[in-house]
Amino acid sequence: MKGIKIGIVGVCVSLLGIAFAMNNFIAICGASIGLLLAFVGYFVKDK
Repeated sequence: MKGIKIGIVGVCVSLLGIAFAMNNFIAICGASIGLLLAFVGYFVKDK
């Protein structure tokens, strides 16, 4: 499961890079929220 979580974080980071390349405030906010959610999901313990 850890490999899947790392992959999701990697996808979010790449989307964040694309959003910063576009210089669109809404895209940057959306990508930042997605990255934050991915990190929260990564550190939450699996049941």
